[in-house]
Amino acid sequence: MAAEETQELGREGAFLFKRWLESTTYFDLPWIVYHQNGMCEVRFAEGPGGVKRFDIAGSWLQNPPIPVWVEGKRYTTDSGLKDMFLEMVAIAYAAYRYKKKNGSTDGGDQFIYATTHPFAVSSWKQLISTETIKEAYKKYPQIVGDESFNHDDAQVIRDRIWIIVWSERQEELSLKTEEIQSVWSLLKRKDIA
Repeated sequence: MAAEETQELGREGAFLFKRWLESTTYFDLPWIVYHQNGMCEVRFAEGPGGVKRFDIAGSWLQNPPIPVWVEGKRYTTDSGLKDMFLEMVAIAYAAYRYKKKNGSTDGGDQFIYATTHPFAVSSWKQLISTETIKEAYKKYPQIVGDESFNHDDAQVIRDRIWIIVWSERQEELSLKTEEIQSVWSLLKRKDIA
């Protein structure tokens, strides 16, 4: 597939995932990397290479709002999806450690891996575990740095990682943008957040 086609699939996927997550009425995701890339950045280390741009960013509408970072993969096969998931896990772990090390406020950041194709089906139940975080830590030393693995920090991150497999048919079940606006005004979730 040509690079332009891949880029377009990614862009379309970001908008699909944004619309679907917002249709749950629990997420407000105003930033998409294709338009506001600076708002989609998570710092996980010092220097220019220590920033990851997620596809979508916003808030989980809790009181107070919780930052949400979404990595979307609109794929038709599982080719490479587990490795990309592990990379996101490594970034989540490193970002948490970076904030902690620098005394930054921990907002409880949530990291969502949204995909249109299942992956690692034989190990699905173990994907969100401290063992998987340790696997990501070992696989991506260029992301996590040279600090030793911290099991307690891995447990914190484990509870902040989400995997969502989205089917194109789910679009038929999703609220439209106008409907979401109406529901939000009735639920007042955005008012609280």
